[in-house]
Amino acid sequence: MKARKYQFGFPVRYRSQTGVALIEALVGMLIFAFGVLVLIGVQATLTRTQSDSKYRSDAASLAQEAVSLIWSDTSANYANYSGATACAAYVRCANWINKVVTTLPSGTATITVNNVRTAANGLVGATVQVQVRWNFASETQRTYLTQVEVQQ
Repeated sequence: MKARKYQFGFPVRYRSQTGVALIEALVGMLIFAFGVLVLIGVQATLTRTQSDSKYRSDAASLAQEAVSLIWSDTSANYANYSGATACAAYVRCANWINKVVTTLPSGTATITVNNVRTAANGLVGATVQVQVRWNFASETQRTYLTQVEVQQ
């Protein structure tokens, strides 16, 4: 029977096992590299989702701001908000459109005022529809649409 050799209290390894630690280290580095790549992908997705959420929130806020502008105006000026031409000519509406353009990426907006009611034909008010659109990161166009009944 062949006697085993010991070094530091452990049996001496056979030559076929040399370099195993190097292979284990390389496999460990490969697993770590894949983990880092996954984390980078998750971070990119989170950033894109966060930005998209911010733009949706901005669009909702801008739409509510447009409704507030109309609510605070007199019913005689409701028609000045409806349509692109009338809105561009009316200072309050034009300022709001400029805010949409500067706040959202490729931002555009449309306000439609229907069923305008004056004191002569019943309750003063109108049906207002605000549509805010934007493009985010070369994706399809996003739209926020709200419709409210404005009464004074």
